[in-house]
Formats: sequence, C-alpha cells, structure tokens
Amino acid sequence: MTPRTPTLSVLSVAGLLASLLSVAVPAAESVPAAVPAESTPAVAMLLADLEARSPKDWSDQGAIAAINAETLQLVESNRLASGEDFFRASVLLSRHLGEFRTGRAQYELLLAAAAKDHPGAGSGLGLTWDILLGLMGRPVRIDAQNMAATNPAFYQSDPAPGCIQAVMRDPAGARAKLAGLVDNPEIKAIVDADQAVRQTNWSTLNEEERKAIMTGDQQRNARIRAIVAAGDVRTADDFARAALVMQHSGRFDGYQLAHELAVCSLLLGDRRSGRWLVAASYDRLLRSAALDQRFGTQIGPAGPPRVDEAGISDAQRLALGCPTLAAARTRGSQRPPTLEDKDNTVTDPRTKVSVSYPPGWKLARSSQVDAAATSVIFHHPDHPQIALSLYYRMQPLASDPAGPEAALRQQAAIKETDRRGMATDYANDPASFRYREANGRPCLSWTGRFTHEGAPWAEQLVRVSGANSYALIFVKVPAAQLEAMRPLLETMADTLQLP
Repeated sequence: MTPRTPTLSVLSVAGLLASLLSVAVPAAESVPAAVPAESTPAVAMLLADLEARSPKDWSDQGAIAAINAETLQLVESNRLASGEDFFRASVLLSRHLGEFRTGRAQYELLLAAAAKDHPGAGSGLGLTWDILLGLMGRPVRIDAQNMAATNPAFYQSDPAPGCIQAVMRDPAGARAKLAGLVDNPEIKAIVDADQAVRQTNWSTLNEEERKAIMTGDQQRNARIRAIVAAGDVRTADDFARAALVMQHSGRFDGYQLAHELAVCSLLLGDRRSGRWLVAASYDRLLRSAALDQRFGTQIGPAGPPRVDEAGISDAQRLALGCPTLAAARTRGSQRPPTLEDKDNTVTDPRTKVSVSYPPGWKLARSSQVDAAATSVIFHHPDHPQIALSLYYRMQPLASDPAGPEAALRQQAAIKETDRRGMATDYANDPASFRYREANGRPCLSWTGRFTHEGAPWAEQLVRVSGANSYALIFVKVPAAQLEAMRPLLETMADTLQLP
C-alpha cells in the first residue's frame, strides 16, 4: 500500500497543538531483537496492514489510539531498518491526538528516516518539530504552515533564525543553493577554540580555569547566535560546527538552537558529525526540560545514561550515528582508568600496558571503552586540533591461517571500512604497508588517506599484536604533516609493552 503523505492538514495541526484529546498509549512489553541490517518483506507487510486498518479521519479516536499503540510496539521491536520503514511508521503516528509520547516518537522516526536519506522525510521535520514543541508547552519555531503568522492570538511563536527556517521549510531548495558556497572561516575558528579548551582533563583544572572555560563558552555562544541571526551560516559544515558550539550551552533555548542547527546540517547532506549532533543536542534539550533522554548520548559521572525507551529503537540510534543503548550503558558504567604518567611514559597498573610518548606531547585524557578496552589521548600545545591516540584491548587479535601479517592486514581492511563512516573517500594506501616486529611483537604500519573540509588529510596507524592483547596507535593530520608524524608513531610502537 502506498504510504500517505506526511503533510498534515491545517485542521489536524490545530487539533494537535491545542491538545484536543490526550490518549494514553500503553508501552509494549517487548525485548528488542538484534539490530536489522535492512528492511524485510515481513516488516513491509506489517506496515501495510497497519496502513490498511488506519482510520481515515479524526472521528474514531479509539481506533487511532489502537493503531498508534500497535505502531509503537512495532517500533520498539527493533524490526524497522530502512528509511522507508521509519518514514511509514512516522506517517502512521501522524494523528497522535495530542499525546506527547506518540508525537515525540513520530518526530524521532522522521529524524531517522532523514538520516537514512528518505526523500520525503525532510519536508515533514519542520512541522513535526513545531508540533513536538507545542506538546512540550513551547512556542512554534518554524511555522511551516504559517499558522502562527495568520493566527498569532492562538499560537505562541518564537521564530527560529531565518537561515534555519529556510532549510527546514524547504530542504530540497536549500540543498540546491549550496553549489559554490564556501564554509564561514569565523565559525571554524570559533569551533576550533571551543574544542581546544576541551583537550584538557577537566578534573585537573582549578576553579579559576574552569570558570575561564565557562566564560569562553558564553562568549562563543553569543557570537554564534549573532552569526546565525545574520544568516551567515552557509554550508552543512557551518551548521554542524555552529551546533557543536551551541551544545556547550546551559539551558533549553541554547540546546534548542543547537538541535535545529544540527537538523539543518543533516538536511543539507551531512552524514558525519551532523547525525550524532542531532541526537546529542536532542538528548540535552530533553534533559534540560526534566525529561529522560532518548538516544543515550549523555553519559556523566553518575554512570550509565537514564533513557526513556518507549517508542524508540536501536536501529534509530544507529541511523543517527549513536551506539546501541546496551553499548552506551556499558560505556557509561566503566570508570576511566587511573594511569601513571611519568617522564613521558604512561602505564596502566591494571593491565601492565605501557608506552613512551613523544617529547612535547601531554597526556590529555583516558577512557574505558568497555570492560576490555581503553583509549588514551595525547595532545600537543602547538597542535590543539590533532590528537595522538592509543587504543588497547585485553583480548588476543583474531588469528589468520596465513600468519600474523595476514591477520594484521585483515584488521587494516576492517578499519578502512569503519573509517568510511567518517569520510566516504577514506582509503588505505596500498604502498604504505610495512610489516615488522616491534619489541618482539608483530607490527603493521600503514596510511589511510581522505578528504577533510575540502583538503587532503592522512591517518597514520600502527597496530601491534601481543599474546593476550593488541594495541593501535594512530593520528589524523593534514597530508603535508604526515611524514613528520610517521616516525613518532613508529618510536611509540617500539616502546609499547603488552601483556
């Protein structure tokens, strides 16, 4: 059956925003299955059945509530996978009778559909965003159907900046205007400064240093607001960078702007940081309104994230560049390791892993990825945007019948595929592979090349395999700096101690 259009009538929007009737939809008692790789004929049939039974008007509100409940149950079963699946489910929930949790689920499904490049999803996001804000008691921002403009006595309005309205009202038209536009260098400079101050371990800062960072955040927020208000946000990267800065806000309106900017980045084609920023800004916005997050992006010192799991799935989280909820909770339950740092040598007392890092670099932070894996980041004060990374896992590397070099090359191929989620043109350089022994351990070095912000970049990687563990040392730099960085990583590999 052909899905209905997501565009709601003026009457239906008025009914929703005025909360004509609140219908409680019971949560499904379902256990999510494994995340599906793609849609299945069985799911298509279930959606078609729901569409066939869905009431055609507002008069049978009991039947609408029943279809909504079944649709939410299908969403929670984690069987939806494609942009078409998410889109069709969002249409089924379009008449949610002013019920917040159902309207919220409709908006989130459209976000996932847009991230999966569904052609119809973007045009409905502005309207459903306004409806969701209305269900939260907030003013209209996009006014996609000009209802606040024509009836200001009924609809409270807080118009989003014009550049945001232009994208969310007409995503296709906004994308068509991107040709020839270049990134705003001031936004890039602001986000570079924003990220530079976050390369230091917060726990090592004194009160004055922390206040200085917060003051800087306020100043950067204010400048981004002024640039956005002036409409000088040009490209998808501009929107994503501005969203990242506005994430470091402190209240609902800042997170709201961050989310709208991130959604615009997504609608303009960003499938890198823009996807995750959509989810992260949304979670922050919900938390600032005393609501539980949905994607599980906000992990704090209190432990695993608290998430409202009703009417959302891991497939949606993955579509927006987030880990599954189980992975996020595992990560949140891990305490950062306590490392010993002396004379440019870092030692993990628990695992007995140690490495000497280059002079001039500083240990920035460490994190426990999961129960077996640790990530350590180093920074240089002269290169604040470059991170030198060490990842180690207390498990042996998968073996290969052809020997250790073949096993390491297989891991390099897997890494290349993984990195294409960051840059679609990412490719390992076949001429760069070098196999040797480092400290008596099998070691493979190689280079990956990709484009970043229109410029050639490179990643140098060195993987070392131990008897009961393995490690990866890597750094991403402008291609011109690769040769200077390569020997630093090789020297680190020679000092690496693995159990």
